Amino acid sequence: MNKQQLITDLQSQGLKLIEQSVGASGRKGGAGPSDHKAVTIEGTTVMVPIFNNPAARSPYTVRPSADDWLLELDGGAIAPIQFPRQPQFYSLHTAEGIPYWKIALLHSRDVLATTVLQTCMRYSDAATACSFAPSGNPSTPDARLPAKPRRSWQRWRKQRCGSTG
Repeated sequence: MNKQQLITDLQSQGLKLIEQSVGASGRKGGAGPSDHKAVTIEGTTVMVPIFNNPAARSPYTVRPSADDWLLELDGGAIAPIQFPRQPQFYSLHTAEGIPYWKIALLHSRDVLATTVLQTCMRYSDAATACSFAPSGNPSTPDARLPAKPRRSWQRWRKQRCGSTG
């Protein structure tokens, strides 16, 4: 399998990690590449699902090797794989005690992402609100609205775009 096919397959099926602390930490849920970790295959760093149900059933796993890690498919080694290291600033906190990793997340080997204004213009209207944003102001990560309406992606797309395809 060539590199592009392997990356596509990994992004579709995920990667079953026994040792989930390897490399930079990922996170479950939230915006952006959630449930993922950055992995590097033949010099290309991509986000691959790790913390979800499909990844738990994935035929892809890793095991330690002399140099780094080996990617396995159904128990057979297929390629070397690397995990970008945790940035040093992840251990720091703001003066208010907020960990830096809650402010900006590593989304690849050298891509740092944050959202300056975390509000959604559709959230306050139940007719247009989606079901995956945690609150009207996700800059308060512990805030959750218990009565938030849940809507399917297909229903939202049909209402917003006129089709489900």
